[in-house]
Amino acid sequence: MKMKNMLILIGAVSLLLLTACASGPKPPKSGKGRDFSSHAPLGIVMVVSNQDINWLGERASSNKNTVGDFVRNMLNLNKEDDLVRTSSADELINEADSILRKVITDAGVFRLQDKDRMVISVNNVAAKNKTVKMPSGKIAAQGYRYLNYRNKQFAADFSREAGVNSLLYVSFELNKEMISGFMKNGKARTRVLMDTAIVSASGKVLYHDQFETFSIERINVKDGAYSENGLMDLFKEAIGEACYRFIWNFQGTGIPIS
Repeated sequence: MKMKNMLILIGAVSLLLLTACASGPKPPKSGKGRDFSSHAPLGIVMVVSNQDINWLGERASSNKNTVGDFVRNMLNLNKEDDLVRTSSADELINEADSILRKVITDAGVFRLQDKDRMVISVNNVAAKNKTVKMPSGKIAAQGYRYLNYRNKQFAADFSREAGVNSLLYVSFELNKEMISGFMKNGKARTRVLMDTAIVSASGKVLYHDQFETFSIERINVKDGAYSENGLMDLFKEAIGEACYRFIWNFQGTGIPIS
């Protein structure tokens, strides 16, 4: 999806979440969140997720048709152009990064450091220090690495290099889930588990929490096949809600609360 279209979609998701918050997840009342103003500016240092998007509670290895489905998708052999049986987060993780940055920026809770500077800084520090290898099955948004948020020396070095007072580490777990029908025929939704950690410049863990969200909308599934574009849109919806639930935990958010 082109950047212009993606930003339009993020704006639409924002409006949906704000108008629906009365019946959706309840943010904390104004003034009840934690004050992190002294820890600005904030730098996003890691955005990762699982690469293969599996059915909730089902590992890819348990699906005997995984290889065959992958070949069919690659060769466009599915009965309908947009129908697939397997999906990956290769592009979605980059859009998740963009959604996260926009939500934090719009909220006005933190002064968010420029991503280009963050990427340059993390590579400079990583070149001097031993960093954690990307775990099998994980993927990072463009420019990021997989990092251990409990590495105090890295936090200190990186904060100094990037000119920030706190670091944000985010890991997404992305799944699809059948909620009606029989076997792999019926309706499905997306599920997002967002793990967040904010670390100070000295390496102290200031905040750590998880947020589980599900898409409100559903997609049709027939014999395990579904619309790839439809699934990705549902993931953006659920990712957007998770990001809002994260930012609502802090004082000073500029996002209106119903």
